[in-house]
Amino acid sequence: MHCTSCGAKLSEGAKFCISCGKNTTDQTTKRYDPATSGPQKCPACDLLSPPATQNCDCGYPLQQAVIDRARAVSTDRLTGISLLYQLAGIAAWIGERLSRTSVNFLPMNWLLMFGLGIATLYALLPGIPFMALAYAWVRRYTIFQRQSEHPGLSKQHYDPESVVLMCASGRFLLPEQNTTKHFVHTPSAVLGLENGLVAVCANVDASSHFFGIKTKDRSGVWMIVIDPAEVQRVELGHQYFGSTRYPSLRIRFGTLNTPLATAILAFDFEHHRQQQIDELCNLGFPSVA
Repeated sequence: MHCTSCGAKLSEGAKFCISCGKNTTDQTTKRYDPATSGPQKCPACDLLSPPATQNCDCGYPLQQAVIDRARAVSTDRLTGISLLYQLAGIAAWIGERLSRTSVNFLPMNWLLMFGLGIATLYALLPGIPFMALAYAWVRRYTIFQRQSEHPGLSKQHYDPESVVLMCASGRFLLPEQNTTKHFVHTPSAVLGLENGLVAVCANVDASSHFFGIKTKDRSGVWMIVIDPAEVQRVELGHQYFGSTRYPSLRIRFGTLNTPLATAILAFDFEHHRQQQIDELCNLGFPSVA
């Protein structure tokens, strides 16, 4: 018998799928049939393949992509602590989006928390979203849960020459203006610089506007510049943002004379994270803790 959600093979009498966590009690009479599904898109090269294809023309195992995606959003989903992180991730997405708008120069996220805080004085129920939004605000809308063990993916599951798709969270620097700003889950890329430093780069337009008029130009390539020699720890985990949980890396770096800074790299697939780990090790980063 196979899981009707991800196609993974199930052991006899299994109540939950070990790959995606789906309840299998309603799957006893159902069978997974790849021929009835749509075309499969390879995450390594974006090539579409027929439904029953096991491996893409580039060599990537397509069934592994299904399992990777399921694990990225479903592992430990049934535990209470994961549900709390998921709630905080949704609050982080809402708060981060509202922080971009304002009413009479007051950020909408502050107004929402203030309204929920007042409502909590009269009823207990609004206190739950209020505490979730407050926690997400304190964490700078970056919700990270450390992973207890490494998934142990084989290198055959990814192409070392392919581009790693990821989003980064942390305090970025705009070198031309010497300005810093905290971004959350921003599409980024990791580059090795000629001076031996490593930069997490994102092309962002963070310009200020007033009634549609640009008052301050802050568009360009923002960076998190990291010295591999100053990296204290690289941790595996998951970042919760919205309703999705992403396989992630948390990088803590700094010196004894400066506070530790944090950068979080989030990926769509486990094999993308593993590929990035290998690239960081080649750039002089310490092994994953």
